[in-house]
Amino acid sequence: SGHYGVLPYYLAITFSNLPIQLVLVTVNATVAYWMIGLRANGVAYLVFVCLCLLSTLTLQAICLVVSALCPSVEVANMVASMILLICAAFGGFFLSAGNIPPYFKPFEYLSPFKYGFHALVVNDLDGLQFNCTAPASAINATIPAAPGTPFCPYPDGMAALKFFGMDQGSIGIDVGVLLGMFVVYRVAVYVVLLFVKVGDD
Repeated sequence: SGHYGVLPYYLAITFSNLPIQLVLVTVNATVAYWMIGLRANGVAYLVFVCLCLLSTLTLQAICLVVSALCPSVEVANMVASMILLICAAFGGFFLSAGNIPPYFKPFEYLSPFKYGFHALVVNDLDGLQFNCTAPASAINATIPAAPGTPFCPYPDGMAALKFFGMDQGSIGIDVGVLLGMFVVYRVAVYVVLLFVKVGDD
């Protein structure tokens, strides 16, 4: 109706939604963190919550771009679901970084899941020492020497990270990439709302 411009509308939507996201993500992350039994460390817990919040806001920004570009809710839901599915497929949940074919690498590096998942895993495993009662010969073994024999495939967190191809990079790099994606997609939403008239004749 022309009573207010795109910028006030965009800022109102952004800041009114932020407290809801903050509360919901914090509650869900808190319940999940302690139920899963991750590292009992206050700093690691706070990092976990912040990473979950940043990942959620980045993925939300992607969905906002899609919804702003699509002519209807139905189309937006379909397109957003396909994009998130592709991001999840190459984000480290189903395939480790070393098992992704070279021609699919761009999908890996464009997936926010990759950076959020890597940061969460490093946050919990880096510097962690496992208490293992197996004999020294069983350290780093992938299968026990005999049925029922204790063995230690990962003597520490870094060994587990190397096995899954997650020993490269750092939480700082992951956070920086996620922040960059968040800013880019948020700016893209504003640009789309400002210049693109979806559904106009």
